[in-house]
Amino acid sequence: MNAAFKRIKPGALSRQILALTAELETLALAKKPAPIRPVNRAWNP
Repeated sequence: MNAAFKRIKPGALSRQILALTAELETLALAKKPAPIRPVNRAWNP
């Protein structure tokens, strides 16, 4: 278990998390909003 903990690099993990978060934010902002669909009043009165 100790050998596994020695391989963990907190700085590298932090940078990777920040990079992935930035990529996710970019993808989320570039995404088109969902189209507005009318409510079926006959089915859902």
